[in-house]
Amino acid sequence: MNAKYILEVNQGSGIVEGDDFDIDDSEDLNKYTMKVLAPDGTTQMFLQGGERIFSRINTRTLIRKAKRAYEHQEDNFDRYCKALGKYMFKCIKAQDNRKPEYVQVPGEKKENSNVEN
Repeated sequence: MNAKYILEVNQGSGIVEGDDFDIDDSEDLNKYTMKVLAPDGTTQMFLQGGERIFSRINTRTLIRKAKRAYEHQEDNFDRYCKALGKYMFKCIKAQDNRKPEYVQVPGEKKENSNVEN
């Protein structure tokens, strides 16, 4: 791929191929590899690489299980922590075993045999 930046946006955002956008090239941002954008285009977080990103459904479940463990610190805390940990490892295992998905750039030949359209 011969691209300096890849911009991922939500479907129906109104942004189309060829639109102009500004990039903040400050030195502080050079240590990050990716910005996670909110639906309104603002930056939600900066990623440096190596972070795990879970689906919204999995994130809700992880938060619910963590809150449940926190609420039961006096009784059955270990049981709730174990349930949270097991679910976390289930999510990680699913990510690690999921087949990679790539988007083929129009007009570019396949270089990776794993790429499927």
